[in-house]
Amino acid sequence: MPDEPAPITEHLGELRNRLFWTLGTLLIFSVAAFSFAEEIFLFLLDPVIEVMAERGSKLQAISPTETFFTYLKASLLAGFMASLPVTFWQIWAFVSPGLYVQERRAVIPFVLASSLLFAGGAIFGYTQVFPIVFDFLSGFDTSGLIEQSW
Repeated sequence: MPDEPAPITEHLGELRNRLFWTLGTLLIFSVAAFSFAEEIFLFLLDPVIEVMAERGSKLQAISPTETFFTYLKASLLAGFMASLPVTFWQIWAFVSPGLYVQERRAVIPFVLASSLLFAGGAIFGYTQVFPIVFDFLSGFDTSGLIEQSW
C-alpha cells in the first residue's frame, strides 16, 4: 500500500465498507445463532437453574413475548461474540495503515494478552461469580409482599 495521504472521502468510504462487513457479519451470526437460541439460553442460565433448584424455585415468564425476546437477546449476544474476530480484523485493517512498523509490532502482545484475559475473565465470571450473584439475588423473596393486603 502506498504511503501517501488519501482524501477524507476515501477514508470515509473505506470506513463505510468496513462497517458494512462488521454489521453484516453480526447479522449473519445472529440469525444463525437464533436456530440454537434455546440451547444458548439454557447454557447461560445453567448457574441460575442450579441456584433456583437449591431453593426449590423456578423461573417464570411474566409476559407472552418475554421468552421470544429473551431468545432474541441470547442470539444477538452469541452473534456478537462470534463476529468479534471479524470486527477486530476490520478495525485493525482500518487503523494499521496509519501506524509505523514498530507501532504495529507493539500491538501484537497487547492483543494476545487482552484476548486471553477476556476469555479468562468470562470463564471466571460464569463459573465463580454468577452463582454467588444469583444466590444473593434469589434470596430476596417477595411472596410476603404479594400476600399482604393493603
